[in-house]
Amino acid sequence: TSRSAPSVLKSPLLRRLRWLCLRGFQSDFTATVVESPHLTRLNSLLLWAPITDVGAEVLAGATNLGGLRVLSFSDHHLTDTGVLALAGSPNLSHVSELVLHGTDQYAPHTVSRLQERFR
Repeated sequence: TSRSAPSVLKSPLLRRLRWLCLRGFQSDFTATVVESPHLTRLNSLLLWAPITDVGAEVLAGATNLGGLRVLSFSDHHLTDTGVLALAGSPNLSHVSELVLHGTDQYAPHTVSRLQERFR
């Protein structure tokens, strides 16, 4: 449930993780993920929940997730604004693979920018 995400993300055991998939939540919990001091070693983050543009902008501003190489979103609510924030983020400069289920919903210029920035 959404209530369990904050407590799980506070565990110091997360420091060992390189890959994390969070799914089944009913709200955008991106800020909780970004605020966790224990996720600095992640290289893959899969957020399969109703992430919004605000959540994408929070993620784009995260300074503690610089090791990410893979970002995956499913069941999201991202528009051009959110995905362009991810593509333009200097904090996510090591991300080489962005998975967005439903990319046909984006404007052609957004798709072009995503193709330039990610694999």
